[in-house]
Amino acid sequence: MRLPFWLLALTLLASACAVEKKGILVDVEPGTPMDESDLHQHCDLGDRAACVLADSENHIAPAPSLSILQGIAPPDRAVFAALLPKGLALSWYVYDRDLTQLTKLFVVLPVSRGTSHWALQRLDARGLTPGHSYELLAGDPEGRLIETRTFRPLENDASAVRAVVIGGWRLANHSERIRMISALEERKPQFAVMAGSSAVTALTSDLKGKAARDYFFEREAQARATSELTFERNLIPVATLWNDDEYGHADGDRSFLQRDQSREMHELFFPHWADETSIVDGPGISLTLSLHAQTLAFLDDLTFRQPPLPGDEVCHKTKSKKEVCKPGKEIPAPPGTRYGEIQTNWISDRAAKSDHPLWLLTDGPNLLAFRPDWFLEPALSQPDLTKAPNAPWLYMLQSGNGGLSLEKIL
Repeated sequence: MRLPFWLLALTLLASACAVEKKGILVDVEPGTPMDESDLHQHCDLGDRAACVLADSENHIAPAPSLSILQGIAPPDRAVFAALLPKGLALSWYVYDRDLTQLTKLFVVLPVSRGTSHWALQRLDARGLTPGHSYELLAGDPEGRLIETRTFRPLENDASAVRAVVIGGWRLANHSERIRMISALEERKPQFAVMAGSSAVTALTSDLKGKAARDYFFEREAQARATSELTFERNLIPVATLWNDDEYGHADGDRSFLQRDQSREMHELFFPHWADETSIVDGPGISLTLSLHAQTLAFLDDLTFRQPPLPGDEVCHKTKSKKEVCKPGKEIPAPPGTRYGEIQTNWISDRAAKSDHPLWLLTDGPNLLAFRPDWFLEPALSQPDLTKAPNAPWLYMLQSGNGGLSLEKIL
């Protein structure tokens, strides 16, 4: 049966309107750069994404609504971890405003565990220009713009090193965190380091395997969902240290049954990409980062630490003359065993292969120049290293006088 002309026209018009409602983002081919010459035309049709891409000064981008962290990567790429409500389907793009060039990213499926309502989306942007400014965009299946952030690849060839080291983040209230972010942004760092207490306290039950991983995933997700730093419009690369305070449990060592599961989930939320040249992976959560005339090592102060030795039994006789013995006070591992042979050997190897002086950042704000017996440094055997800080803190890591130094900001 033939449709009446007016009905056919109405059907075609409705189809055209349905197509026009699709945003410009849906036309981008995966992995293919795209020069947009018709942004203003799409904007005139009411496409908010096109309006923001064409003229961000007069068309405000949506306010940040997703927790996104940029990780450490070589200067020609960038990696991100975005926390999403489970089941939310998004496409991701990198936009070069100077070239009006939009590229859709290939993405893996988001990761979620257990009964968590959260999923973690890992992103990898390649073929970037070092030091250039880009925008990370997210769009829904209809092509509507959901999220936009600005970022730069890590500048490891800058004339000077400028970074911030953050500790006690989970101990800070909202106003303290905003103050820390303001102080951080004022100094325009190349990257930031989370050096402890970024999540809640550790697991105290005997969960094992998958159940422990599910628990630690939720722990990290809840911390990330309330991290003001990840809702900033301008992202910066962030690295992490791994020690007692980061784990959330004092006196951490290899006797922790859930150590490996906790570390695995922590690494998931703090992505980095090693190229074995400028960024080199080490044992546990360790890596070295080549910077201008310097090499900086982020050390793992938990995975290889020696557990304390059992103390001598203490015995006494009861009134019935029965001898009762109890374990004595544990004896701390001797100085110099805090980092373990695997890690100390790796550091020695990196020092031998580095063309620049090697500096070690570990245990919060402890920075020291490499020497063969660096692990015997008295500051690295202090008892208070296994205690959480009393308050949040912020340090500036910068180059000068031929080396690196730390200056307390807050």
